[in-house]
Amino acid sequence: MKKILLFWAILLTTTLRLFSAEYKLNLRTEQWNINQKGYFLSEIRDVRTDKSIGKVMIQGNLMDASFPASITEDLYQLVKSSIALDTTSVPIIMEIQTFKLSVKGNAAKHQDILDFSIRFIRDIDGEIFELFKLNGKPQMNVQGNMPEVAEKNILAALKLSFQNFDGWMKDNLNIPPMATSVEIKFMPNEILKTDHGDTLIWGTDYKLNWNDFKGPVPPSDFAAESNCMFNYKARPEIADGKMTLFVNFDACFIKGSSWVKEDKLQDSLLLHEQYHFNICEVYARRLKSRLMQLELKPMQVEKQIKAVFNEVWSAYVLAQNEYDEETQHGLITENQNEWIRNVDYWLSK
Repeated sequence: MKKILLFWAILLTTTLRLFSAEYKLNLRTEQWNINQKGYFLSEIRDVRTDKSIGKVMIQGNLMDASFPASITEDLYQLVKSSIALDTTSVPIIMEIQTFKLSVKGNAAKHQDILDFSIRFIRDIDGEIFELFKLNGKPQMNVQGNMPEVAEKNILAALKLSFQNFDGWMKDNLNIPPMATSVEIKFMPNEILKTDHGDTLIWGTDYKLNWNDFKGPVPPSDFAAESNCMFNYKARPEIADGKMTLFVNFDACFIKGSSWVKEDKLQDSLLLHEQYHFNICEVYARRLKSRLMQLELKPMQVEKQIKAVFNEVWSAYVLAQNEYDEETQHGLITENQNEWIRNVDYWLSK
């Protein structure tokens, strides 16, 4: 009895091994005639939830498919051998989201199917930016035994995927995720002039006069008010993996919302208002200096600049309030003169 039980145990084990035998996929190197420009495939990542490769029909037998090494290593070696990679350009990553082989039919007539979904991404400091995504379900109709059907299906799908992605990349190289560095260039504002329109840009060759205070006078205990602000505009350009941020940034005086009471047109008050404008220029320069010292990151530029802008703007508003409080809006001559000396010194640096 013991011998019979042992015999059936051996028979059952042998049958299971035959059924679960694996077929190693053999991906042969091809030449895809794709010359990557401005980017290269640096890595393949497998993010599938189901890590199995699926089934293939081999000589009438349905078998589990697998890669000799791993899906990431084998596919990367295939791509690396099939495409001319320029590793001096911008690295991109291919992410495998779905990859499953299946068979419909029988040994005499069947369909070999590949269900796949991949995307190309940039991983910048751990933050993922999707560039291009595609998926498909190509199938091959097979009669009888045909060698390496699954491999042919995989190769055709990958080749077409890379051709589509490469074509898209050639039209989209100059997008923010493809930049690896940032340079700021402050440009003179050619639209706003110190003597034109409602907005004045601060300049050493122009001093405020009472005609610049064009706003309606509201009910107020104050004699005058200067509306000074920062004018910021940025235009990014990307080429050869570098983002250049062309920036117009100026201390401005807005005529339409600056006002003075008609019976308060004294020179001392005008001097006080001029130094509100001068303080605005001091902090505009400090903001420029801070931005030039930043190690800007292409996909974080807006966030980084906003953080510095808010910090400097808060300090600027505090300084303007302190100026008015300490000088009592220009009425305390000694304190007014001290502020004039300090602001002139800051502007001379």
